[in-house]
Amino acid sequence: MIGARFKNAFRTLMVKENGGLSIFALVVLPAILMGIGVAIDLTSLNAQKRHVQARADLAALTAARRFDTAKISRKAAQNTHTRPGVWPFPLLPLDDDQIVFGTLSDDHHFSPTPTQHRLDGTNAVRVTATARPRFFVLGAFLAQDELMIARAATAAVRPRVGFALSNCLLSLNLFRGMLRPIVGAGLDTLCSGHGVRLRGFEFLGAVAAEADILQPGHTTYGDILDARIDASIIIGTALGQTITRRLGDIRLGDLLYLDRELRRTVVGSPLHELELAVSDIVFGSAEILGKRVVDLKLDIDLGPLAAADITVQVSDPRQIVMGAVPGDPDAVARTSQIRLHVNGVRLAGLAELSLIIDVANAAAHLSDDGVACSKAPEQSVAVFSPVEADLLQVSVRARALGLSLGGNTDHMDENGYRYEPVRRSVSFSRADYDHGTAKIFGPTTPGLTASLSNDLRRLIIDIIGDVLPGGLGRLVGGVLGLVGGVVGQLTTPVDQLVVALLDLKLAEARLDLLAIDCNARLAM
Repeated sequence: MIGARFKNAFRTLMVKENGGLSIFALVVLPAILMGIGVAIDLTSLNAQKRHVQARADLAALTAARRFDTAKISRKAAQNTHTRPGVWPFPLLPLDDDQIVFGTLSDDHHFSPTPTQHRLDGTNAVRVTATARPRFFVLGAFLAQDELMIARAATAAVRPRVGFALSNCLLSLNLFRGMLRPIVGAGLDTLCSGHGVRLRGFEFLGAVAAEADILQPGHTTYGDILDARIDASIIIGTALGQTITRRLGDIRLGDLLYLDRELRRTVVGSPLHELELAVSDIVFGSAEILGKRVVDLKLDIDLGPLAAADITVQVSDPRQIVMGAVPGDPDAVARTSQIRLHVNGVRLAGLAELSLIIDVANAAAHLSDDGVACSKAPEQSVAVFSPVEADLLQVSVRARALGLSLGGNTDHMDENGYRYEPVRRSVSFSRADYDHGTAKIFGPTTPGLTASLSNDLRRLIIDIIGDVLPGGLGRLVGGVLGLVGGVVGQLTTPVDQLVVALLDLKLAEARLDLLAIDCNARLAM
């Protein structure tokens, strides 16, 4: 019924002869069609803008993910941009000047770097994609070749770096007697910065659970670092065993550093895991447990002609840095101040020496130089500037036959054992990181052993000549023709002593690059 009525009404309109409808159709219908065409063109224009923006986003992300060199990053963006797709409107080629490297601040302000052929110090890339708009109707009225769609996208690279300063003396010797009853013989296989690895954030969550401070959905990693937890729980969790003996409460925050963003992260949030060495947790906890001042007594066997009692004192635990953002002023790893006392070095029963060796703090600051996410073997991925190691000082005193030499033989001037502080940059290449290469720095010099040996040899001769009584001195003087052989016998244990001391590497800081985590994201 309705269909029949519609057909009749349409037939009536078609046969009318008064001309009103024809004029209406002639005037209004083209305008309606034009409006429909413009609406289609505007809808198409919005779709083209979204397409250009999507291609800019993809090119920027690709460039950020290939942050090896400026050339490689640009090429990756251009290849992605020109990849064919199903969209019927092609984009214009992506020129080099449309790919700009720079820095993105925390408030999302992008600043281009003056040098565009290197990525050092950059953390973001901005890509501007362009295309000519295509219109169905408006194209008849507009010069399309003079119009341009341009859309920009900025992708940021957010690397995080883990590193630590280590010293095997602290690990293998200093806490051996303290920890062996607790962790067993396996301690001998541990050395700071090396050995068995564990997942850092997983470890912190496990410690919180064992210490009964974990509240799912509420506890942050900063809460765990700030909590006072018994060291037996921390060491036991790291070693995967139960320690029943209470050792005393410590703060993991004195050992591990996390930046503000990671400290605020709730335990269990999706994070890229960062690795730690079990030994760093064990020995670092022991350092803190030792009230920051720990004494160790050692004996060095120098053979039948010499003997020595040695005391090592260490203050302040070193700090391991996890997930630091390059350039963060708080991203600093440190070694402890070390003082070594060598008391009663007895040489062939004639002389007794005392030595004091001071090694002050060493520190490494993570700078924003380098390209952390680069895969190029020779590219610097982490630059520490500055690394600092304070001077090494050696003081020597001597006695013979119960009498003092009569003078202080401290060698603290430019002719003695004073070494100016080291302050320089240390760089890790991608190949260094992949191969686990550590960097060693410190105030020692290759001539230290020879210099110390020569002065000790001269000191022994002075003792023989100046301290012995006159008659005995004349008797010894008659034998001085054989002094070469005598001194040779006497200095052999001296050389052994010096070598033994230097083998402790007290003046050397070992910088380990533990982990690099990279992710790229679009800047909103």
